[in-house]
Amino acid sequence: MKKENLPKLSIIITTVIAAFITQVAGNGVHLLLPPPIRCARSAEGGEGIDCTVEAYQRVWQDRRPCRAARAVYPTTEAQIFQAVAWASRSGSKIKVVSRGAHSITKLVCPGGDSGLLISTHYYNSLIQVDPMSRTVTAHSGVMLRQLLDAVAYYNLSLPHTPYWQGVSVAGVISTGAHGSGLWGLGSALHDYVVGLRLVVPAPPHEGYARIIDLEDGHEDLDAARLSLGVLGVISTITFKLEPIFKRSVTLELKGDDDLEDEIVRFAKAHEFAGLNWYPGTRKVLYKVDDRVDVASVGNGAYGLSMVEKMTVQEIESIRHALDVLEETQDGGGVCELEHMAVLNRFHSGDGLLNDGLSFKGYPVVGYSHNMQTAGGCEEVSSPMTETIINLPHFNDPSKDCEGITDTSMESITKNTIYTCFWNPLINRSIFFYDVAISVPMSKANDAITEIKKLRDLSPDILCTLGSLGGFWIRFQAKSKAYMGVAHDSVMFEFFHYRAREASLPRFRQDLFEEIEQMLLNKFNGLPHWGKNRILAFDDMHRRVRAMEKFMQVKKKFDPFDLFSNEWTDAIFGDGSARTTAQSLNKYCALEGLCVCREDSHCNPSRGYFCRPGRVFNEANVCRHEDSIPIFAS
Repeated sequence: MKKENLPKLSIIITTVIAAFITQVAGNGVHLLLPPPIRCARSAEGGEGIDCTVEAYQRVWQDRRPCRAARAVYPTTEAQIFQAVAWASRSGSKIKVVSRGAHSITKLVCPGGDSGLLISTHYYNSLIQVDPMSRTVTAHSGVMLRQLLDAVAYYNLSLPHTPYWQGVSVAGVISTGAHGSGLWGLGSALHDYVVGLRLVVPAPPHEGYARIIDLEDGHEDLDAARLSLGVLGVISTITFKLEPIFKRSVTLELKGDDDLEDEIVRFAKAHEFAGLNWYPGTRKVLYKVDDRVDVASVGNGAYGLSMVEKMTVQEIESIRHALDVLEETQDGGGVCELEHMAVLNRFHSGDGLLNDGLSFKGYPVVGYSHNMQTAGGCEEVSSPMTETIINLPHFNDPSKDCEGITDTSMESITKNTIYTCFWNPLINRSIFFYDVAISVPMSKANDAITEIKKLRDLSPDILCTLGSLGGFWIRFQAKSKAYMGVAHDSVMFEFFHYRAREASLPRFRQDLFEEIEQMLLNKFNGLPHWGKNRILAFDDMHRRVRAMEKFMQVKKKFDPFDLFSNEWTDAIFGDGSARTTAQSLNKYCALEGLCVCREDSHCNPSRGYFCRPGRVFNEANVCRHEDSIPIFAS
């Protein structure tokens, strides 16, 4: 790295590290997240007219808006029924949107711009626990934290849940969200579903809508448990529970020399095993996470800092640091800073809190529902009212994805405003891609070996992953769901920089593209349904467990494809042949809308051309003409 840049960058990234490992303290103003649905005007009965639905970063993968003619906010199943019947009668497309809409794929976009959005924001009054059968039934709009706390009151527990609590229970199962672990039914919450109630379209003689009850053992439940929102509106969900238990967690920091040989053993040895891999600095943070007796001493909790509240000042410092990394066009020196990040995570407990308040040392023991799922910044504004913060521009719906300007902060200091780090209402929120791909466990060794080969060509570039956590590696058991993983699998997830300008390349983005294509195509990876760039969703029929069976149920429940859109149609096809959602146009590879086939899909004017991969030669990536040399393998 250039000498004049390193001191400045060191100070910036040290600040970033502190922000990501330390929970904010003190009083301040909480800037709520914007609701995903915004309407030009409201009609009687709490309906919205002329609406858009947005991803949580306020930008879809293709940067094109999703529009709908109407949005409704039911509080009862009868109102859901009425909404589906109205859409069925009029032939309108339908999509269901949860309170936070935290997926980046276009699952919640109605086809065209005349569809109906059904929000479950207020559909959350039912949580019915049955201690005798050890089940809980909940409305689809119930938030995950509500459910976890409710079942814990009855000394019961869901053994596996995602790491982020700001999601609805229907959103969790509909996108295949999961924790980490191979034991028992595995880590995906949808595999603990033992009952579902759906509202689907119907012919006129049935009143244009009908209710379907699916119980455990029903032939169609394995389609509905991970439905991607294309089968109908989920009304209620019933989950199988276990007696409440505690978990003991210890982090171990080791080198990665034997990671490819160790990973399968580690996954099988610990019920909730997970790890973070920092290939640039050759370090692995192993999470040794096991079930212990409920009488074990400890009242620990997990406070994952990335989903806790941060100050606007901290958020803007992080984005500034990432911008500096891109602008310097030099990766040297960053590995030392990544090494600091790894050590800080290990010594700070990485969000683990022995008494629920502070970290005092390993192991950390606590009730399972407090040791897995975290949050703190997830509160969303009411969809029918303005954001409660009285600051200029915060409430202006005309603002684009870059949000407000610095002048908007004059009345309140940035270090007293708290929110999520991706909140699009602030000027320099962290804008990123989220790549999450599961490969069969049998191929995990080879996948790590190949990533290491690519790392060895230019280790300093992969060190830039360290600023956002390195590779987050989790484990999944073979799923019951037709659209779930077909094998015991290991998920590789990493976050990387996204530019505000669509045509702006990522520095040395060819390495990240090659890893992405390697996991997908060389190792037959399955992209997470709620994450990933559009190019990841090619040829899905061979990646999931049973797409043809899923499509048969889809045709039965929604014969007129009211719950489908252009994106899902492109991905599904008829469920048996190769499909693609890619679009070939200028700069398409920079945004992940395509795998490049010609130089114009990259950005030749900035020196980026379509070239084969370094290690995985079948990959096509956008590489800078002055990029790293090709080493003999």
